[in-house]
Amino acid sequence: MKLTRILPDNSRSSRSASRSARRGFTMVEIAIALAVIAFALVAIIGVLPIGMNVQRDNRAETIINQDAT
Repeated sequence: MKLTRILPDNSRSSRSASRSARRGFTMVEIAIALAVIAFALVAIIGVLPIGMNVQRDNRAETIINQDAT
């Protein structure tokens, strides 16, 4: 039994190669992605101090409770 390999048609592969060479992100898409990432980072940085304050208060309360027992 002889195995043969089927190669794609040259005209079809050259068309797909030129089409894939043109694929990519546009500047608008990159700008939108950067804006979404920046928005998320600002939200995370904004919440961080609140979380630190809550953690500090909980730690103080835990120490007080341990001293009381």
